[in-house]
Amino acid sequence: DTQVSKDNQVVVHHDQTINRTLCRNSKARPPAKNLYLRSLTLEQIKSYDCGGIANPDFPNQKAIPGTKIPSLEEVFQLVKNSKAAYADQVLFNIEIKSNPKKPDAQPEPATFARLIIELVQKYELQDRVTLQSFDHRTLIAAHKIAPKITRSALFGQRPRKPLEATLKARSSVFSPYHKWLTE
Repeated sequence: DTQVSKDNQVVVHHDQTINRTLCRNSKARPPAKNLYLRSLTLEQIKSYDCGGIANPDFPNQKAIPGTKIPSLEEVFQLVKNSKAAYADQVLFNIEIKSNPKKPDAQPEPATFARLIIELVQKYELQDRVTLQSFDHRTLIAAHKIAPKITRSALFGQRPRKPLEATLKARSSVFSPYHKWLTE
């Protein structure tokens, strides 16, 4: 899951806001309510410790104090520098977390797609990346920039014609909501 900072740095974080349950500032206080990552620079985002509190939804998780929200570039660099077997074969499923109902929470779709694709190309990961989004405008923009990168159309509502909806999103992968599936 990706978001974009005020200074147009792509960060890896599920929510568009800094998580109030898990993250703390330098004074050990939770972030302000609805503190959008888009309103903060990367440096400001990095000032939050998001690992010192174990997630209550995952009781087996261990707290790792000092854990920062990573940039997408840091994730790519981590894998690139890894000595682990098969690190050079890791695949990346990158969700562009864009919400048309909150236009100030992320850049325009074409900018969001471009920022991610620039990083993908910088690390020569075009063949190892799938871009996915519920906001199909970002997938259409990604297709215009880098048509060979795999795109997956996510759906929150069941389309009447899944194939047509997927192709309209300029995607080759249909990603349905898991509860729509049966054996």
